[in-house]
Amino acid sequence: MLRWLFLFLVLANVLILLWYSSFETEEKAPVTSKTQQLDNIRLLSEMDPGALKLKGVQAKSEPDECITFSAISQKPVVDWLVSQARAEGLMAEAFAENDTESLYVIKVDVVDADDSRTALVDYLRESRGLEVGLQDLEPGALYVLGRFADRAAAEKELQQVVIAGVPAYLVLEKIEETQYRVVIYEETGRKLSSEIKGLVAERYSGIKITKKVCERVARP
Repeated sequence: MLRWLFLFLVLANVLILLWYSSFETEEKAPVTSKTQQLDNIRLLSEMDPGALKLKGVQAKSEPDECITFSAISQKPVVDWLVSQARAEGLMAEAFAENDTESLYVIKVDVVDADDSRTALVDYLRESRGLEVGLQDLEPGALYVLGRFADRAAAEKELQQVVIAGVPAYLVLEKIEETQYRVVIYEETGRKLSSEIKGLVAERYSGIKITKKVCERVARP
């Protein structure tokens, strides 16, 4: 009788153990896996700066073309053009270029003698078509009859002036002229308005307009 009671208790314990194990559904995560997750946490100062990206910030686009306005002789024109380009959000730079030119100049010193003044009046009327009277020539004044880049042409003209009885002489002068250049950097999708280029072409016909790829932009 006691043996059957003992077997019944053993069987009851086994059944209770099986019943309890069937209701255990939650698995406990190993302690080692949680430790690994903590080890993967890194501070911003420990990360590579190249891997950090600011959300919403786009890379600045480099200009890929330049439009150049050259042979500008007036500084106010330069200031106006630069301000117009910057008002459209484009980068613009101005450069001053000094050009020295050597010219042969024919000059005449007007004296009090009436014969030399009369000769000059006749020369201007016949060779230049200018109606100038003796009263228009102030004694002691200095007049320029012409400027030449070529010496041979200047000497030929001087010879004609002297033959006409005008006491003229030839002088070599170095004339320094300042010209300006404006460079506007255009970006893809952002160009200088055609209205500004049209105004430049209409008001200042001597200004040269050229367009090319910017040298500082790398091209494949």
